[in-house]
Amino acid sequence: VQAVALSPVVDFAHLAEFIGASSYPPSLVRSAARLAEARVFIAVGHDDRRVGTALTQDLVAEVYKARPDAAVTLVVTESPGHK
Repeated sequence: VQAVALSPVVDFAHLAEFIGASSYPPSLVRSAARLAEARVFIAVGHDDRRVGTALTQDLVAEVYKARPDAAVTLVVTESPGHK
């Protein structure tokens, strides 16, 4: 594994403390092709409302669009994650 992401912040615009901010880091989705070149392990809670379970799943989908044989493992845990 070259990268590990536990409850990753895929899009800072999703975080409450960034609402209304004039700028924030770009979404990780923009880096999907780059992530597709690495061995990546990602874990997120099944209902993580802070970082967004669906955003994490969307990121992984984009990685596989970029490279269908990407070595990315996504684990969605029973833990709800951040609230």
